[in-house]
Amino acid sequence: NLMEKRQLLKRDLEQQSSIAGVAAATISLVSVDNAGSIEWEGMSPKDEFLITQSNVDTGFFNVTGMQLVAGKNFAEQVSNDTATFVVNEAAATRMGYGKNALGKKIKFWGAEGPIVGVVKDFNYKPLTAAIEPFIFRYQPKDRYFNLFVKTKVGKTSEAIKQIESLSKKYETRYPAQFNFVEEELNKTYAAQQRTANIILSLCLLIVFISCLGLFGLASYTTERRIKEIGIRKVLGASVPSLTALLSKDFLKLVIISCFIAFPIAWFVINYWLQSYTYRVPVSGWVFIVAGMATLGISFSTVCFQTIKAAVSNPARSLRSE
Repeated sequence: NLMEKRQLLKRDLEQQSSIAGVAAATISLVSVDNAGSIEWEGMSPKDEFLITQSNVDTGFFNVTGMQLVAGKNFAEQVSNDTATFVVNEAAATRMGYGKNALGKKIKFWGAEGPIVGVVKDFNYKPLTAAIEPFIFRYQPKDRYFNLFVKTKVGKTSEAIKQIESLSKKYETRYPAQFNFVEEELNKTYAAQQRTANIILSLCLLIVFISCLGLFGLASYTTERRIKEIGIRKVLGASVPSLTALLSKDFLKLVIISCFIAFPIAWFVINYWLQSYTYRVPVSGWVFIVAGMATLGISFSTVCFQTIKAAVSNPARSLRSE
């Protein structure tokens, strides 16, 4: 019943103080996969391709914040005899129109009409996929499956209550089902987020085990050199100089390990990013920060044991001599 009475429900929702806008569409905006073949003016023989589509109403672009780079929004109409279309930049380019797409006649799913607008490209699939041609059509008598509701700031809870209440006015058998676009978008990256959490946990475990190893090695080394430390202290060596003396061998190994690990890490990160059509570059500062953090953690781990040895009374370590 809600599908047939969407205009009534939409009108009621738009009158609520907690709601900024309402629009109807046949898609969910997240991982859209609903395509059809298209014919266009000036089409060469056999130049066919599938184009992702959605039937939307006149409020869709305003509610979703999509930007028209050319032309205008759909005009209100009550008939399905003629259709009007808005395409994205990728579709205009694919059909060979570029910036001259306005007014061109196209035929899609049996409906023929002009292109009245071009919308700026937007991601409707995960960022692993490139932006492909997309077409919006406006045929008001066709069925719509979703209502997009934009709530006002700080009034989301109030808006949800009003949606639930007003939907019961037109559909008494089934409660309204709703979700947030942001939550649906996050679900498409759930696998990557789980992988990131697993890697983070493993990295923290590896760092902890490495620190235990460094601590044990520092304890063993300082114990072996305890008499040397005592002699150097008797001869006037300061605590900072003794700490630096005992720590530098460990820090050299850490620096060497960084020079080995960072090229491998850079290669792995770049290889992983290749699966994304839209990706960030790997910045050098990431490795600088990682190197500084590694040296800091290593020095802190070794420092405890070396300072303890450096401040100890040399008489205790030399009395057997």
